[in-house]
Order: sequence, then structure tokens, then C-alpha cells
Amino acid sequence: KNIVVRVMLAETFRRQGDLHSALKILDECRAEQKENLELLFLAADINNELLNQTAACDNLSLVLKKQPGNAAALEKLGAYNYNLGRLDQARDYYLRLVKVTPAETAPEVQNKLAQSELGLAGKTFDTASPEYKRAVEDVLKRHREVPGSSPRRAYSERMRTLTIALLLAAVAVITSPLWRGGDLN
Repeated sequence: KNIVVRVMLAETFRRQGDLHSALKILDECRAEQKENLELLFLAADINNELLNQTAACDNLSLVLKKQPGNAAALEKLGAYNYNLGRLDQARDYYLRLVKVTPAETAPEVQNKLAQSELGLAGKTFDTASPEYKRAVEDVLKRHREVPGSSPRRAYSERMRTLTIALLLAAVAVITSPLWRGGDLN
């Protein structure tokens, strides 16, 4: 059977919204061509559309076994793990991505890394604690200057990161028992 024709058929099913049929065809193709990274990326995209980000992560992890520095796979794995609440894994993928990212896109990647680190700080520490404040300050300090960016762009990225930190802190305050009129016990 011709793989190209079957992939085209899978894409047709995908466009028509029949994602399960598209994925079934791709799985059959992958059984024949285990090394085909395009099939893995396509399967990851469809799994993501099916809201099965864990399976999408599995597909992309196979890509990284073949190409450890694949920027597209690292970025998607960072995003999917972030969405799944696996902030430590998201951070690790973004750290790897920073190493293979060209200077012109470094600020965007650095911002995603900062977001995952801020989220991890919020997950690790009570947001009213001094440890959380120190962790946020540390993240902001580390992401102050982004290599390869202009001072104006670095300032813009810092402000965006600071805004995210403030939003996370505000959410933590609003969702705390004290804000809702309860007590801490």
C-alpha cells in the first residue's frame, strides 16, 4: 500500500472532522514505517486535536529519540506538558529548546520557559509564602536579559513575565480561603 496516498486519506478525514479514522490510518502507516518522523508529528497533532495530549507527548517523545534537538517537537512537548500541568517537564523541554533556538526567536522561548517556571513555583510553594516570593524573584532575575535581543525587546519580555507573575499571584489571592471569607483551618 502506498503511504503517501494513505496519509492524504488521513488528512482528508482530518479536514472532515473524522479524527479517529485519520489516526487509525496513521497508526497503520506507522506500523510499516516506524522511523517516519512526519507520521509521528501528524499523529501528535491529531491526538492533540482529540484532546489526548498524553498520546501526543508519546508521539513527540519518539521524535526526540531519533532527533534529540528537534525544535518543533521540543516546543510542542513543552506546551502540551504545560497544558497537562506537568510544569517540571514543560520547563525541562523549554530549557532544551532554548539551547537549539536561533537568537531571533529566543525571547519567545525564554518567555515560555519563564511561564513554566512561574507556574512551577506556584505549584511548589504557598503563594503567600516568602519561598514563593523568592522563587518568583529568582525567575524574573534569570529571565531579565535574553541573549540576542535588543534592550527594548528584553524590557518588553520582562514586563510580560512580570505581568504573568502578578496574574498568578492575584489568582492565588482570590482563590485563597481568606479571600472567600473562610479561615485557614
